[in-house]
Amino acid sequence: MHIKLPQTAQEIMNWPWTKIEPYYQELEARLLNAQSMDQWMQDWSDLSRLLYESEQRLMVATTVDTSDSQAGANYHIYLDQIYSPSQAAEQRLKNKLIGSGLEPKDFSVPLRNMRAEVELFRRENLPLLSEQLKLATEYDKILGVQTVLWEGQEVTLQQLDLVLEDPERTRRERAWRLMLERWLADRSAINELWVRFMDGRRQLAHNAECPDFRAYRWKQMLRFDYSPADCETFHQAIETEVLPAAERLIERRRNRMGIASVRPWDLLADANARPP
Repeated sequence: MHIKLPQTAQEIMNWPWTKIEPYYQELEARLLNAQSMDQWMQDWSDLSRLLYESEQRLMVATTVDTSDSQAGANYHIYLDQIYSPSQAAEQRLKNKLIGSGLEPKDFSVPLRNMRAEVELFRRENLPLLSEQLKLATEYDKILGVQTVLWEGQEVTLQQLDLVLEDPERTRRERAWRLMLERWLADRSAINELWVRFMDGRRQLAHNAECPDFRAYRWKQMLRFDYSPADCETFHQAIETEVLPAAERLIERRRNRMGIASVRPWDLLADANARPP
């Protein structure tokens, strides 16, 4: 007997794992054969979709207002109590489908991806992956409180960014330097956060028996059609072909603006001094 799923992600956003787990257990225990495969896949897809949407809603709430401590707490509860066991349960269902030898129609690419995910999966990486998501919210918090006093008014850096389109060059430069000063004020905190990111990423790669995080991330992103070497070739092509074209565009901008050299605060303003 199948367990009826909730209709919306909002219904399960605050559920503990003990209420979610039975849905995975039922799918894991259910008979899987050619006759039941379509319904089984549909039910699994619906469950995964609801859970993913609830995670995304909780994450987005932390970005809407980075000072909202309750939103941050709700997201961390999800990461601590739901994320890891749900990922482990997803892994068991992938193993069940792959082990069955069944292949749904037009499902060769998803199955290829699923096999790669199964190969990369390590249970000991689940808390590390959760921690990486938490660090991302910490980064958002650092940026979210970055404000400056501009012409007598407290504004965010995103608001001040609009001044870089102003026709008045001295005003643009003042805004740009003020933004960079505010960024640099958080330099130590961002650097410390980056070290924590890197430590976790190295451990993820080590646990998955990958030579480095790039190799791990390459598999995680399911990049089958091009290699790191292809990317290096692409970068070289950009340097050879695109960079000279960009330099010509900047020189054209310099001439139109009538300035000795184009500075960072000159890149967003209209080259003909028209208002934004």
